[in-house]
Amino acid sequence: MKKLWKMIIVIAMLLVFTIGYAQQMVYVTGPETVSWDAVVGATGYELFAKKNDVETSMGITTLTTFDVDVTLLGEGIYVIGVRALKEIQGVVIPPSDINWSDINGEWTPVPFVLVYYLPVQMPKNLRIGG
Repeated sequence: MKKLWKMIIVIAMLLVFTIGYAQQMVYVTGPETVSWDAVVGATGYELFAKKNDVETSMGITTLTTFDVDVTLLGEGIYVIGVRALKEIQGVVIPPSDINWSDINGEWTPVPFVLVYYLPVQMPKNLRIGG
């Protein structure tokens, strides 16, 4: 009986950890719109993409809107991040931490990753025989 209870507890723990860290997979073949809530006092935002755990700034630092069409380069699974920037009299103060799209919690209630792929072309020249 003790073995049965231990097995039930282990299965329950696995289910909790699996569900708690699940993320939405969004399959895209072109630009995808990513949005976030405004940050009080921010003068801009910087967008990041991470593929294979290699973080790359997308070079977008003058965003004053809260959504942007993200175009990904190269097939793969991408995590998107955004951080708030603030400038005072021409001096950029240290930015906020990066909010990554795959981390569940208060800042990203529905975690997601973007799976970018090039569509497979349709076979051509369908015919009978060889």
